[in-house]
Amino acid sequence: MSISKGGKTIASKSISYEKGQREFKQVAFELDADQLGFNTYSVTISKAENEYNYENNTRNFYIEVLDSKSKVVILAGAPHPDIAALKDVLEENENFEVKSFLTKDWNKDMRNVDLIVWHEPGISADASLLKFISDQNKPTLFIFGPNTSNSVIQSLSIGLNTPASNKMDEIQGTVNKGFQPFEVSESMTKAFEYFPPLKSKFGSIGNSNIQDILVYQRVGNVIKKDPLVYFSKKGNTKFGVIYGEGMWRWKMNEFVRTKDIAGFREFIQKTSNYLSVKENTSALRVTLPNRFTKNEEVIVNASFYNESMAPITTPKIQFVLKDEKGKLSKMEFATYGEGYKLSLGKLSPGKYEWTATTSHAGKTYSKAGAFFVENSTLEGLDTYANHNLLVEMADKSKGKFEQLANYSKLIDAIGKRDDISSVSFKETTYEDLIDYKWLFFLLLFFLGLEWFGRRINGIY
Repeated sequence: MSISKGGKTIASKSISYEKGQREFKQVAFELDADQLGFNTYSVTISKAENEYNYENNTRNFYIEVLDSKSKVVILAGAPHPDIAALKDVLEENENFEVKSFLTKDWNKDMRNVDLIVWHEPGISADASLLKFISDQNKPTLFIFGPNTSNSVIQSLSIGLNTPASNKMDEIQGTVNKGFQPFEVSESMTKAFEYFPPLKSKFGSIGNSNIQDILVYQRVGNVIKKDPLVYFSKKGNTKFGVIYGEGMWRWKMNEFVRTKDIAGFREFIQKTSNYLSVKENTSALRVTLPNRFTKNEEVIVNASFYNESMAPITTPKIQFVLKDEKGKLSKMEFATYGEGYKLSLGKLSPGKYEWTATTSHAGKTYSKAGAFFVENSTLEGLDTYANHNLLVEMADKSKGKFEQLANYSKLIDAIGKRDDISSVSFKETTYEDLIDYKWLFFLLLFFLGLEWFGRRINGIY
C-alpha cells in the first residue's frame, strides 16, 4: 500500500494476508502537513496477478491543512498543582498551543492569543496587570479561589460579587442538566458526583451577569442556586468562571476510581473549546461543502448581514468558479428566502476554487475557498455481493440464505414449505369477429361467388 501526492510516493507499507480473502487489515500512516490549504492524496494497492478488477485499487482523498492552532496562555500568581492538571489536559488537544507563566515573569505578549486561563488573579496581581488583561477583550477562564479578594474581582468588571469575609468553604458540584451551549456526556455528569470539593470563600455570591451555568454548587446532598462553573459575556467577549481551587484533586480522584480521566478531560477540553471558538461576525457568509461526487448537484448557499446583524438580500453577490485548467465561470446568486442560493449543476471531477464578492454601504466583502469533485464509481468499488445484506433481506422476508455450493439445501427447503406451491392461471378473452377485416372480406367474397354461380346456372 502506498500514499502519493502530486505523483510522488511519500509513504508505503507492505501488507501480508494469512487468512485468505476475508481477512481485513487497518493500516495507519502519519503524513507531514507541510502545505496549507487543500491537499490531494492517492492511496494505492499494488495490482495482484489475475485480479478481477483494478479500478478499486486506487482511491483519492483530500485533507485541508489549516494554520489555526489556538494559543492558550495560563497565568498564575504562584505555582499550584491546578496549573499542571490543566496544562496536561489542554496539551492533549493537537489544536492548542499551551504556554504557562507566573504573572511576575510574563512579558504580556498577546499576539495570536485565543484564550487566557487565569488562576487566582488575586495573587501577585497589581492594578496595571488587572487593567491590561481586562482591556484585551480576550476570552478568559477565571479560576477564583479563597486568595482572590472581592476588590480584585470587582476590578475585572465581570459582574461577580463575592463575600468579603476570609472564611473558607468546601464546595462540590452538580452538572446542570439544562445546560445548552455544548453537549455534556453521562461520564462527565457522573464524574462530578464523585469529584472532591473545591476550596472557596464561605457564603453566597451575587452575580448580575450569569448566562449559562454548567455546574451548580452542592453541599452534601443540597444543591445550591449559586454556580460553581458558569459562562457569560463581557461585551462581545466570552468568559468563564470556576469558583474554587483544587481541580487537581478531581483528576486524581477520577484516575483512582476509573484508571482514566475521561470526565475531567471532557470538562477542561470542552470548556476551553467553547471559550476559544471565534464567533462568526462576518457580514458575508458562504456555505459550501468541501467534497462532492460527480453525480451530485453542487449547491452554494450564502447570506449577508447588515450592521445590526440582521439578514438582508438587497446586495447582489457575484460568484466566480475556477477549475483545474484555469477556466473561469462567472455567476450571480439568486435570492432564496432571507438568503441566497446558487446551483452549479453537476461538475466534472477535479479541484475547483471559488470567490464570492459583494458591496454594501460603500464597502466590499469577499469570501474564497475550494472544493473537490470526486470521480466515485460505486459499481467499480464493490465487486462482490454483500452477503450480510442478503442474509438480512432473507430474514426479514421469512426466507433463507445459502451459499451457491449448498443450493440443494435451498431447493429442499423450498419443497418442504407449505406456503410455497405451484400456481396455474387461466385467462379467457373474447374478440369480435368483425374486428378481423381480412376474414370478413374473404367470407364476403365467397358468398358473392356462390350467388354469382347460382345466377349463371339459373339455380335459385
